[in-house]
Amino acid sequence: MILKEEYQMFERRYHIGHFFGLAILFAIAAAIVVLYAPRSAQNADLLLKGSVPASTTLTVTAQGTPAALTLTDPTTVTALTVADVFEKSNWPAGYTVTLASANLVAGGRCAGGATTPCLWSDLADAGEVVALTVLKGASALTFNAGTGSVTWSDISTKNKTGTHNDAKISYVVNTLLTADDYEDTLTFTIATK
Repeated sequence: MILKEEYQMFERRYHIGHFFGLAILFAIAAAIVVLYAPRSAQNADLLLKGSVPASTTLTVTAQGTPAALTLTDPTTVTALTVADVFEKSNWPAGYTVTLASANLVAGGRCAGGATTPCLWSDLADAGEVVALTVLKGASALTFNAGTGSVTWSDISTKNKTGTHNDAKISYVVNTLLTADDYEDTLTFTIATK
């Protein structure tokens, strides 16, 4: 009987011990799963950004003596460089440079259908003007009679390095003019597209 009781006690211990061993094994496995289980990812973004503003540059630098032109009779001037025109822009769609004549804009001062600028004096006799041909490099420009202006440059892309062009004039004086200062102002304007 002692043997039977000892065996039953051993069996209870064995089952209890087996159960306890399994419980510990499951606890360890659960801890491993918890420790090495994939964790939810967390992201945090940092935006890096900088802006470059539109930049357009137009510089007109007088060449020679455009404010001291010879107007005595007889004078013929052909393709006289009067300015260096520098233009540049970083605007992707490009830009336009227009050129306007103050005397054409004022209207009624210049002959030739008002498409040719002129040197004009308010003391001169009617029609006593010096007609000017304005050239961009070697190309003569025809001004719009309604606006007194012409397109100097029409660029459809950025021009970050810039471009230099010579502004030139040609004119003829073949009569004695009334004594006075004869003048015109040429205005260059740049605008992005």
